[in-house]
Amino acid sequence: VGMKDERTGQAVKLFITLNDGVNEDEIKEEVMKHLKKNTIKWSWPKEIVILDELPITPIGKIDFKVLEEM
Repeated sequence: VGMKDERTGQAVKLFITLNDGVNEDEIKEEVMKHLKKNTIKWSWPKEIVILDELPITPIGKIDFKVLEEM
């Protein structure tokens, strides 16, 4: 999700959910390693947020407005 950032203008915040028993720190490290290998620097997330579940709209889509406010 694109977020406003005072320093750079805009930043990316990545929201993910995990299966039970997965180590949060290891997953964050793996995700960043993958992104650094496969994407350009400006698209790397400033923050990775772990959620139990993604917010859903009444029609069943991911509620990006809720994520933008987090």
